[in-house]
Amino acid sequence: MSGYLPVAFAAMQPFLVHELGAGGQLMAMSPRSDVAPAPGTAQLGGDIVWRHESHYGPFGDRSIGEGRLTLMIDDEGVTRLSRLQVSGLPFTLRIRPQLGDAFDLTLLGGSVDQVWAGADTPGGYWRTYTPVTLTALGLSNTDFDPDRKVKAYVQAGIGLGMEVSVSLLGPVGLYARAEGEARSLNRHQGNAENQVRHETLGEASAGVVLNLGDTSVRAVAWGELVTQWETRDADRASGVDRQLQAAGVRLVVRIRERPHQERPPSPRDGTVDGVADAGE
Repeated sequence: MSGYLPVAFAAMQPFLVHELGAGGQLMAMSPRSDVAPAPGTAQLGGDIVWRHESHYGPFGDRSIGEGRLTLMIDDEGVTRLSRLQVSGLPFTLRIRPQLGDAFDLTLLGGSVDQVWAGADTPGGYWRTYTPVTLTALGLSNTDFDPDRKVKAYVQAGIGLGMEVSVSLLGPVGLYARAEGEARSLNRHQGNAENQVRHETLGEASAGVVLNLGDTSVRAVAWGELVTQWETRDADRASGVDRQLQAAGVRLVVRIRERPHQERPPSPRDGTVDGVADAGE
């Protein structure tokens, strides 16, 4: 994936963004699922999230890597994996037992955020972006077929997103983010009909932020809704096949890093950075 369009960030000095967060959540499955938690029941869980972004002009700004690890506690008190996702280019790994993905590895393609416009200063930042998923070759093991074999697939998805953090009372301010994406997957089934899965993802969060120059700390409440349906179900069923609902709280640390740049030569003749030439 290449050919990113110029954006407002390109006029600024290059910089990197690193984020790390953790929190707790409640999650539930509905209306139909044969994996924990059972439909209509809520389970406690916790997650760790991370994200790295590059902001370099003149050909656009994008996320260069993000991930999420979510654990849940079932009715028997056992801690189980709910989600492991590591996204970027050229590889993306996803393990989502509750959403039918026992194993999913992108070999050619991946997921990125294409930023269209924004600004990033010590007092806050904002951006509008498009989450893009494009997989020319992936391998996955899903619960669609009984043989449980790893099979090849292609996938495409696109969405819209917005994020804003602004200081209101000194370093204290507000934070908000909303994102939605629609994806479609076509998984090869050999002699059988291919698995065709459509998926929509929506997430929103809001809270307070403490801006400390290049470092900020935010505490947010968030909600997420993931809906899946398959147009060629093995049982020929129609409608929503699986839906995951989750909500929680999270504490996130964001660090804005400006790469080291060499000092330019001094304008004074015969000197570099104020030190006289050795030949003089």
